[in-house]
Amino acid sequence: MEIKVNKDEVLEVHSFDFAEVLEMIRSGQIMDAKSISGIFMAKSHLNF
Repeated sequence: MEIKVNKDEVLEVHSFDFAEVLEMIRSGQIMDAKSISGIFMAKSHLNF
């Protein structure tokens, strides 16, 4: 899969347990709205 990013954009991919991701939101480690929205959409879609 090819991901298109801007030349000045840095993208890192990491794997986390879903519970850990939710804790990262609660603790403020994940703060951007697009990421949080996508995480909660996935949560409801995947029945977590």
